[in-house]
Amino acid sequence: MQGKKDNEVVVTLRDLFNQVKKGYDFIVIDSSSTSAPELFNLSLAISDFAIMTYSPNKINLINQWLTRTIDVQKSFNSNLRVGGILRTRFNKMESIHKYSETEVLEYYPNLCWSTAFLNDFPHAILDIAGKKKKETIIAFKAIYDELILRFLKR
Repeated sequence: MQGKKDNEVVVTLRDLFNQVKKGYDFIVIDSSSTSAPELFNLSLAISDFAIMTYSPNKINLINQWLTRTIDVQKSFNSNLRVGGILRTRFNKMESIHKYSETEVLEYYPNLCWSTAFLNDFPHAILDIAGKKKKETIIAFKAIYDELILRFLKR
């Protein structure tokens, strides 16, 4: 019976957030793929686009994330689109990172982004003070460009 009550909460909050969304061009919701089911379901129930980020030591979470995302599509949000898998904290010098990248590209060729958050200075440290703003913008430009292309693709 607890599952039914959880679903009612997700549906109620989804409807409330959908009303709030009308006043904005876009809203970004950052939710851990390992978060509680209710939070995960809610974050995707009100989303238009879902992106999985993973680091090399978390490759086993991809299938879990895809399964949970498909469940949300069926139960709460038939308009939810899977935007792909964005690799994070990659360092091509370490063998586990090389193996993970090859494995993910092999198993999920249509979902895996061509860009990645590398494990280097511009990606690791967002320069809030603006001292290295240009380098930070350049480092994230390819990721941003791919995000826009994937979002606009129907």
